[in-house]
Order: sequence, then structure tokens, then C-alpha cells
Amino acid sequence: MVGSVWAFMLLVTLASWSHARDGAAPAPTDFSLPSITDRHQNIRLSDYRGATVYLDFWSSWCLPCRESLPLLHRLQAEFSDHDFAVVTINLDAFPGDGRKLISELEIDLPVASDIGWRVAKQYGLEALPAAFLLDGAGRIQLQLPRLDAQSYQKIAGVIGSQIGGKPAGAISQGTPLLSASR
Repeated sequence: MVGSVWAFMLLVTLASWSHARDGAAPAPTDFSLPSITDRHQNIRLSDYRGATVYLDFWSSWCLPCRESLPLLHRLQAEFSDHDFAVVTINLDAFPGDGRKLISELEIDLPVASDIGWRVAKQYGLEALPAAFLLDGAGRIQLQLPRLDAQSYQKIAGVIGSQIGGKPAGAISQGTPLLSASR
């Protein structure tokens, strides 16, 4: 049983980062999910209205997701002088697993819990990791690739160009870094 669960998790982790489904309903411009650290507190996308938002979906069993969490913290710090926020959504079936990981990694970012993938499905997710860059109205501007040490500068350049904080000079022509919004 443990072997088959591990194989499934490995398959999902190794899958390419998720693409929105063709013909899927538009992603929500708002959602409200319980905080992973305080289930009596909700995290609402509308609370970030006006800001550019890096919306990241992750799970504690997803190894690339584990690698990206500290980098998300770094992105938030890098653009702290701008109207920018990193909001994360944990997809663990047991939120305690996600709480344990953010505690171990000392991550201080908003983390919502989407146990049944309700919001994740609205964004067309089928695999992890997955991330989107949203505009100030909560609309998807870009679907981003996996955030890791190799892609960090390119993704930071894209964010900087979106918020006017930095030129996107790190992105070369023809580099398939992003997919445009639907």
C-alpha cells in the first residue's frame, strides 16, 4: 500500500507542471479558503485586490514544491517595496502535513488549505507544482513554470516587468518560460 501511494505521488510530482484545461471555465477572480495555521481565519484573494499576486499551489509530498517554498519567501522579500504578494494554497489531504512543513522551513507566507482541490480545479490544475501570476483584479496574467534555483531569476524578471519593479532582461527570446492566460 505504501509503495503504491509513493508511486502515485512520484508520478504526480514528475508530471509536467499543470496547464489549464482547454475549454475550462475561467478561473475565479476571488476565493475564500481557511488558513492552514488557523482554520477560523479565511484567506481571500479579494484581500489582495490591487496587488500583483503570485498564486502557488503546493503539497507537502511534492518534492519540487518543497524546494520552491523558500524561494517563494525570497520572492516576497525581493518585491516587498511593490504592490506584490505571494499567496500559497496547500492541497494536502491532511493540513497538518502542510503545517508541519511550513514550520520546518520557517515559511511566513499566507497559506490557505484546499483539501478537496475545489479552487485548484477552478484553475484547471491536474498536477503539481503549479503557479499563476494574477493582476490586481485577480485575473490570470501568466501561468508560471516550476520555481527552482534555475528558474528563479527568469521568474523574478517576469514579475518585475509586470509590476514595473525590474526589467525582464533575464528572459531570452524563444525561451518557453510562460504560457499566456486563457
